[in-house]
Amino acid sequence: MSTITIGTSGWSYPEWKQSIYAGVPQRRWLERYAEVFDAVEANITYRRDLDQDAASRWLAATPNAFRYAMKAHQRATHFNRLKTPEVDVPAQIAQARLLGDRLGIVFFQLPHNYLRDDGLLAAFLDTWPVDIPAAWEFLHPSWDEAGVRDLLRDHDVAWVISDAKTPEPGWHVTSSSAYVRLRADTYDPSVLQQRAAAIDSLDVAHSWVFVRHGVDAPGLAMSLEDLLG
Repeated sequence: MSTITIGTSGWSYPEWKQSIYAGVPQRRWLERYAEVFDAVEANITYRRDLDQDAASRWLAATPNAFRYAMKAHQRATHFNRLKTPEVDVPAQIAQARLLGDRLGIVFFQLPHNYLRDDGLLAAFLDTWPVDIPAAWEFLHPSWDEAGVRDLLRDHDVAWVISDAKTPEPGWHVTSSSAYVRLRADTYDPSVLQQRAAAIDSLDVAHSWVFVRHGVDAPGLAMSLEDLLG
C-alpha cells in the first residue's frame, strides 16, 4: 500500500490565526502545525540557508514521525542555473543532512524562463546522492518531454506534479516517490475529490502532497486527508 503524506507549503502564515493557530502564540506555530499535519514543504530554505540552530529548533518543535520536504536554495536553480553542481550540490546536501531522518525529500524548482537543457540537468543529477530522495519541478513547458522523464527515472528522481497551469501537464511518475503540489487557493469539493482520486491512483511507494499556502490551505489539506482516509 502506498503511503500518502499531506501538508502545506510553509507553516508561518498570519492568515491562519483564525483557524489552526487560533489562540496560539507565533513562537509555537510550528509545534501546533505538527499536531495537525505529518509534513511540511519548508520553502523558507529557498531563500535562506538552513543552519544548525534553526534545524535544531525545527526538530525540537516536531515529533519524531514528522517530515520536512526541503525546498532547494535558489542559488543552485535560479542564480547558478545548475552550472556549478560541484559547489551547489555539497552545500545543499550539508543543509539537508542537518535534519537527519526527519528529512523526507528535497524539492528543486527551476524558473519559468529556464529552457530545457538535458546536459546540465544530467550533470547535476549525477552528483546528487542516491540516499536523499529528490523531486524536480520544471516551470517552462520545454521540459515536459519523455527524454527528461527518462533522465529522472534513471536517477530515481520524482517529477513534480502540479495543477498550476492550464492545461495541466501530465501526472507523470518517474520515481518510487511522487511529489504533488496543489496550487489553487481553494477547490470546489468535486474538484478536490478528483485530485484525491488521482493521488490515490499513483503507483508509487510514497506520495508527498502539499497544498498552496492560501487562507484556506489548512482546511483544504485536512479535507484531502479525509478523502484519502
